[in-house]
Amino acid sequence: MATKSITVPHANYKIDASTDMQRLVALESIDQALTSIEFSLQMNDWKTWEPILEQDRLNEKKQERRYVKGNFEVFYGVLYQSNNLGYIRLSFYEHDKRQFSKEGIDLYYELKREFSDRGLVHLSESSDDIKASRPVVSPEEFNQKNPPPPFRENVKYAAFVALSFIIYGVVILFPGWLTLRRLTTYISKSIIKRRCILAGASALLLFPTPIPMSMFGPVLLVPGILVLPFVFGLPEQYINYVGLSVGLTLVISVVAAFWLIKSSPNKALHRTSR
Repeated sequence: MATKSITVPHANYKIDASTDMQRLVALESIDQALTSIEFSLQMNDWKTWEPILEQDRLNEKKQERRYVKGNFEVFYGVLYQSNNLGYIRLSFYEHDKRQFSKEGIDLYYELKREFSDRGLVHLSESSDDIKASRPVVSPEEFNQKNPPPPFRENVKYAAFVALSFIIYGVVILFPGWLTLRRLTTYISKSIIKRRCILAGASALLLFPTPIPMSMFGPVLLVPGILVLPFVFGLPEQYINYVGLSVGLTLVISVVAAFWLIKSSPNKALHRTSR
């Protein structure tokens, strides 16, 4: 079940690195600038993208360094930048937003000043950048090109997401509940235990998880059991979503357990006669 993607607010820096010595100095200065304003270096998550990226793009991903501060992320390539481009390109993201907030814009320029204070030279966008689909965009330019959607679009998007989850429930969740109900009959005769097993197993195995179908394309909702082996290597925002999805699935599955696993009428009559 696919859901529509949302463009994450992103801007760029283009740092001069005309020579190998300049590049080495720039990489060290970039690290110092980021850590000075409390960005922290993260583990490279290239394995997350391995199933969906082509080999060339995956090689780029392997060379990336990622820094995170709250909802903000900065990443850039290290070894990949040694291909005589003459510059280092950094990407600045603000997650969980549709546009850059004032905090995001202020942080972008604070980091830009940190770069300048360390002698790094900012380069302007060139025609080659545009041809290679690597424009140098400021937060204000991103906000201008990506205005907030009108109310009608928000309603359409909400309806699309709701429909996707409804389809997921019909195609994946409900058949999963029925299968688990049958399996619980072989595990225990206790109604309470069977309900607990159904609800718990559903929450841990069947919670809906979005898997990107391309780098910035739509996502596909799949059962959570498919991402459980990789969950601790995923970005923090993704882990937070997984926790929320597990919790909501547990609540819904508890209700389903009471609906699907009921006391036998004969047993209820026996308790009444006693």
